[in-house]
Amino acid sequence: MPDRMDEYLVHQTREPLAVLASDDPDWQEAIYFNAQDPGGELSAIGGLEVLPNAGYVRAFFLTLQRGEHSTYMYAGPLGNWREELRAGTLSFSIVDPLKAWRFELADEANGIHAELEFRARCPAYSYAPIRCGSEGRLAIDQSYYSQAGVYTGTFRVGGRTFSRLQGLRARRWGVLRMQQLPFYHWISADLGD
Repeated sequence: MPDRMDEYLVHQTREPLAVLASDDPDWQEAIYFNAQDPGGELSAIGGLEVLPNAGYVRAFFLTLQRGEHSTYMYAGPLGNWREELRAGTLSFSIVDPLKAWRFELADEANGIHAELEFRARCPAYSYAPIRCGSEGRLAIDQSYYSQAGVYTGTFRVGGRTFSRLQGLRARRWGVLRMQQLPFYHWISADLGD
């Protein structure tokens, strides 16, 4: 059944967009953001993963501020993920494709409130497709790109408000089976220059 997004000229198969080209239950689309203040007092990582074939969404937001860790996690049924990137009280939206994103979080349990807009300071950099496995089974088969930027808006945690942040964002899609990997390390670092 077609939905609003089928109106756009974005199809890559003969099926409506609601029908994925892969029937793998581990196929996913994900977004990732990290942010740090230049003074080193705050570090935050957040993201959202949708698994359309499995019918659910996962989201996370982790902070480290003055030695205090906070964690926001959400997993639940998948909604209209092509138009609304929301999981619990964490939401993301595209302001200007490949240039600006917005994210908001109201985590009352940890006292975290964020209303931030990420603005790119360079083009998005694509990586060669990541494809690897273990013991003869494919564990990762994904496309990936990342982009450095700066944040405007406010981020409140631990009684402090931060408004000058920098960081990275990333996009990935494809199959990911973490439980089949003997290890997984990914380092994203935004260097000021």
